[in-house]
Order: sequence, then structure tokens, then C-alpha cells
Amino acid sequence: LVAVFSPTLHLDVVDPNAPSAPLGKDDQVRIGWDWAWLENNRAFEVLVTLERSATAGRPEFVRVGVVGRFEIVNEAISVQVEEFAHKNATAILVPYARQAFAQLTMQGPYGAQLIPPINVAEAVGR
Repeated sequence: LVAVFSPTLHLDVVDPNAPSAPLGKDDQVRIGWDWAWLENNRAFEVLVTLERSATAGRPEFVRVGVVGRFEIVNEAISVQVEEFAHKNATAILVPYARQAFAQLTMQGPYGAQLIPPINVAEAVGR
């Protein structure tokens, strides 16, 4: 892991009384991930996202994206890169995303929303 950065930090307060307010029914946080090569067989990036829709109780839309940049430093690797990006790199980045989510919501009008630890292997498997 050579770098971690957050290209997406978005909090949007929604007027819950507006007729077109896009309110969800639950405040479940959704996790997403993706990865791509930057330089074949040498460097790749993994993106982890956390997103929650606005609800009547907490009318704010939140989306956080955290990217980790990884480099392969030698040719003798013990795990396939795709498997590492899918499982290990995601598990490394989720705590950064949880922290960014809590800090971002702390700046909003409804206070910090803490996300409990996530079983990344189970989440990625779904």
C-alpha cells in the first residue's frame, strides 16, 4: 500500500417535507468496491464506497469513496493480485472509509453516524 486518498466525500441534506424528497425506507449503509490496473503487473488501485440514502429520521444522503494505491514490489507474490484486490485490499481500506463516513456526518446537522465493524469477506461475497 503506497497511498490512500478520498476522491469522494459527499453529504447532501434533503428537505424531508419536499414532495420530491428522495427518502429511503431504511438507513442501511451499502458497501461497494472496484479495482483496476494502473500499470500491468506492477500497480493497481482499489476503490471502496460507503453510501446511505436519506431517510425521514436522518434526511441526508452520504457517499464516501476511498482509494488505495498498491504496488507489487517483487515478482514472488504469494497470492493472486485479483484475489488480493477483492479480499485483502478491500479489508485494508474499509476502516479508512468508515472513519471518513463518521467524520463527514459529524460535520452535518444530525451528528456523527458510526458504522460498526464490517465483515468484509462476507460483504464482498454478497
